[in-house]
Amino acid sequence: MAAVEGPIPETAVRVPLTPEKIRDQLSRTGGTPFVCRQVMAQVEEGLSLPLSALNSLRRQVLEELGKARLAPVSRQTGEFRPGVRYENTRHPPAVTVSVRLARQVSPELLKRKPALLYLPAGEGAAHPEAVQLAQKYGVEVAALLPRVCWDSERKILDEAYAGDIIGVFDPGIFSIGDTLCMPKEKFAYEGIPTFAPEHFARVRQVDTMKRKQFTKGVQQIAQEGAIQIFQEFNSGMEEIIVGVVGVLQFDVLKYRLENEYNVEIRMENLPYEHIRWIANKDQVDVEKLTGTSDMKKVKDMKGNPLLLFVNSWSIGMTLDRNKGLELSEFSRE
Repeated sequence: MAAVEGPIPETAVRVPLTPEKIRDQLSRTGGTPFVCRQVMAQVEEGLSLPLSALNSLRRQVLEELGKARLAPVSRQTGEFRPGVRYENTRHPPAVTVSVRLARQVSPELLKRKPALLYLPAGEGAAHPEAVQLAQKYGVEVAALLPRVCWDSERKILDEAYAGDIIGVFDPGIFSIGDTLCMPKEKFAYEGIPTFAPEHFARVRQVDTMKRKQFTKGVQQIAQEGAIQIFQEFNSGMEEIIVGVVGVLQFDVLKYRLENEYNVEIRMENLPYEHIRWIANKDQVDVEKLTGTSDMKKVKDMKGNPLLLFVNSWSIGMTLDRNKGLELSEFSRE
């Protein structure tokens, strides 16, 4: 807070002083860290004051506010009141035991009456007799959740239980959403929906000698679900179209390709805003589809045909021109 005083207004000879003129002169704070939100001015009719006086008042206020801003904050002091003291409990410390193998649960251990015995969930499921032995001695057993395993601790497992973290070698055929089962248990869950992106860009690598790293990086990021990639309908990976839900995902793609795969890319934004999967692709000939001039035929990573549109009007026009064509906003394949 700052308060300053200036000269007393005099009787106006020509142009009297108005509240609007006062607000205009006092609200100027350029070159300072302050911003004027509101000026309230009260002035009697027929009075005058030089503009230099108003400017001087403004400079004095800003100077005082600057001093107050740099001044150390004053702290109030009061009567000291000691905190509440709590007495420590008189109970002896509790002992808990954690084991990794069921065979470590021995009568000698249980005779020491630990307050809690931690046993890995897999060991407890495979050796229920260890849990029964602990209960016989009156010791509570708690399931120990799986821990993170490092590469040096890898080993082949014959069985795994709910909650275990296992690693599976991927020869390049697995993707997010796949179901793994034993050969005799043949079934498949419905695929995870792939929702339509809203922004599209054509992506190329700057250095043509790094085509392999570029293709590998884009496919890996797409498998993680960060982006969706599409190709020209009758071409390969020579030209890649990337679709994202938010434009910030383009920045993520560019950063990861440059820092993880050492590939510099160039992106060209495309005007498309809508994408549709062809739901009845087996009943229609995609190459003979008739659409608008701004429609583009592409395919996804699994070879499914799709159509890109600039606006919703083009979607309706394409459906009218191709009787029996069914389009979907998302895919489950």
